[in-house]
Order: sequence, then C-alpha cells, then structure tokens
Amino acid sequence: ASIYNLLDFEPCHIDEIAAKTGWPTGKIYTVLIFLELNGLIEQLPGKYFIKKNL
Repeated sequence: ASIYNLLDFEPCHIDEIAAKTGWPTGKIYTVLIFLELNGLIEQLPGKYFIKKNL
C-alpha cells in the first residue's frame, strides 16, 4: 500500500507507517516531505502525519 493510502484524518506516527510498510524511516520521510510539499498531508508535532482535507 502507498504511504498516502495508509494515512487518514487521524494522526499517524511515522513508526506506525514504518511498521505497516516495512520501509526504513528515512525513505518514508522522503515520501512524506514530497506529499507535504504537494499539499496532500500535514506534519504535526511529534512526527505525526495526517491527510489534508482537500
């Protein structure tokens, strides 16, 4: 599953994403930053991420 599809409107910690994907956090961060720069997700304090309401 793609990282974007794992996210929801409830905060999800990067460690949860890593556990679900099996990817290293560095690779996940690269994808998350890309998604954030494209306005699809938002990073919250404490390494939590949520989908933006588009």
